[in-house]
Amino acid sequence: MPNQPENNSLRPLTSFRFIAALFVFGAHLYYLKGFPEYKAVYERFLSQGDIGVTFFFILSGFILTYNYLYKFDTLNKRRLKSFYISRIARIYPLHFLTFFLAIPIVYKYMLADPGSIIGKATTNLLLIQSFVPIEEIFFSMNGPSWSISDEMFFYTLFPFVIWIVRKAGIHTKGSLLSIILIWVCLLCLVFYYRDIAWSHWLFYVFPVTRFIDFVIGVLLGIFL
Repeated sequence: MPNQPENNSLRPLTSFRFIAALFVFGAHLYYLKGFPEYKAVYERFLSQGDIGVTFFFILSGFILTYNYLYKFDTLNKRRLKSFYISRIARIYPLHFLTFFLAIPIVYKYMLADPGSIIGKATTNLLLIQSFVPIEEIFFSMNGPSWSISDEMFFYTLFPFVIWIVRKAGIHTKGSLLSIILIWVCLLCLVFYYRDIAWSHWLFYVFPVTRFIDFVIGVLLGIFL
């Protein structure tokens, strides 16, 4: 990997992003379960489209590493500030906009439980809703923004991950295989505990758990 890679070299990944987005879109076509002729198709195929989110988390770690691997050999305050500002500027304005655009859509649900409005609004605006193991919170307002909450957690830790990787000299494929093994074990836990009420939050939404996906992307960015 060159010290200053050109962003143009990452353009081929755009097609993969499109495919992953289609997977995610298909997984959200819940209404198809109401049609007998489409129910089986949704449950067997489209519902598995959530794997597209995993791809995006891995891709996020890969692209950030590709662009920043050699920029955090030291945790310079000025560089950290610049990185965090650029990350916030990249996602927060749109998140802020969609938050308010979602209000007319979820208005009647907000009236049904007015006592929770402040909690939902605060956690969403601070992008910490995915840390709360309550579906009415982490899927509130603009529901898909839970993934942005995860991404902000990843961005916060990313410079420190790179610093540790560089200081520890982690560059062997064995390190990547170790992370992948942990990922496989996590998938086994997901399968085993899939029917427990909190499993969806813990294995699909919780930022700490999904951080494994991001770290796999980081290691791929180092080795490839």
